[in-house]
Amino acid sequence: MIGKIVAMGPLAFKNKDTMVPWPEGTWAQVGDFVRVPKWGGDRWEIKVPGEDDAEDPALFMTLNDHELIAKVTANPLSFKAYV
Repeated sequence: MIGKIVAMGPLAFKNKDTMVPWPEGTWAQVGDFVRVPKWGGDRWEIKVPGEDDAEDPALFMTLNDHELIAKVTANPLSFKAYV
């Protein structure tokens, strides 16, 4: 599954106890596309306003930083993913 980061909290990519940034740094930013676990996170769906005939609602997820799998550097619409 591929998702787009729309917001990040102040604890993202930091040690939760010491607030020290991860040695890898912040490797994903708002606006980036990332691979996410198929069954991870807290999910909810919202009907897209103004799209009454839309088949699928928009899916939103809340994930922890350590759950992100990888950053997608190519256009996510330019390839097919099989699961």
